[in-house]
Amino acid sequence: MASAPETFDELNAFATMQQGLAELRAGGAALASHYEVMIFPPARHPATQGEMRSISMRCESVAMPGMNLASSPDANMYAVQQEVVDGVTFSGSTNMVFTASQNFSERKFFEQWQGLAWNRRSWNIGYYDDYVGSAEIYLLDRSHKKVFGVKLFDVFPKEINGTDLSYAPASGAGLKLTVQMQYKYWDALSIERQIGTSSRGEFAAVQEAARRRSLPAVEN
Repeated sequence: MASAPETFDELNAFATMQQGLAELRAGGAALASHYEVMIFPPARHPATQGEMRSISMRCESVAMPGMNLASSPDANMYAVQQEVVDGVTFSGSTNMVFTASQNFSERKFFEQWQGLAWNRRSWNIGYYDDYVGSAEIYLLDRSHKKVFGVKLFDVFPKEINGTDLSYAPASGAGLKLTVQMQYKYWDALSIERQIGTSSRGEFAAVQEAARRRSLPAVEN
């Protein structure tokens, strides 16, 4: 005797292709081209607020960091062993690509930052708090409003990639500068998480105070 066909609680699919497309058209999809980067070097860096803003605006591509939960098999389980979390990894690096200006001020900016980590004359290594800063990466909606972001803590430019030069006819694309930014950990930034029922002005003040606390004090 043939067995009865297997049945499901819901006969129809959860959503049709048309329904899915309609939701995307109504709410809009996140765009990789809508983002903002803000870079805050350590207090000892000689750059002005205007220079820092200019450098940040020239970041033409960046990878928003993710999170990794380290896991291992649970040896106490019999038969099929399940994976259990035994740690979390926040530290890492992200590459930032900058459109170079004619005077190559972007490279000078990051070389000055690296100079805070070591002395060119004595080759002595500087204090950690003297050469780490922070960075913020925001995702923007189609109205260019911030909808989500991450803040990188204890940031420093670990590697400034070389730049290829050539006598070949210029393609018009211009020079690019790639910088590998090392960070200790990151935290998510969102309006809902940070302010709850408080005002946006209070949220901005909290952000600024937190940023200042993360920077080392200026030496006299």
